[in-house]
Amino acid sequence: MASAPERSPSPSRPRSVTLVAVGVLLVGLVNVLRVIALSRQSDLQLELGVTLDPRLRLILAILWAIVLISMAIVLWLRKPVTRVAIPVLLTLYAAYRLAIVGIFAESEYARGSQITTAILYGGAILITIWALNRKTARKYFADIEDGQGNDSSLSISSS
Repeated sequence: MASAPERSPSPSRPRSVTLVAVGVLLVGLVNVLRVIALSRQSDLQLELGVTLDPRLRLILAILWAIVLISMAIVLWLRKPVTRVAIPVLLTLYAAYRLAIVGIFAESEYARGSQITTAILYGGAILITIWALNRKTARKYFADIEDGQGNDSSLSISSS
């Protein structure tokens, strides 16, 4: 006679982990939109002589889109390395975006809003660290390391 599985099925994804995955995916998709906008406006920006070559920004936006969307997928696939990698990646992205505006923007308004932007990035990074390292999220990622996250871990025992 078959009995119930010895291990419970993998726990559902904590809402905080889902929100981080969706957030990282959205930032990646924003970079896809940035790629589209830069590809359409490159000629105009080159004609106007903007200080940072739009083709370089286009390449960087492509790279960020690939990296961020890939990281969202890796988080969705429940890889424990994402608990550290995503906050680090978001910190690098924030530094990149702040540097682009801080170094190349000639608008006083853009430079003046840097503090607000830095605070928002910092808050998002802190929330991400909290969301990926709280007790339920640690358990969610630990279950996969222990082998409990596999659906094939069900066993049938006989009496």
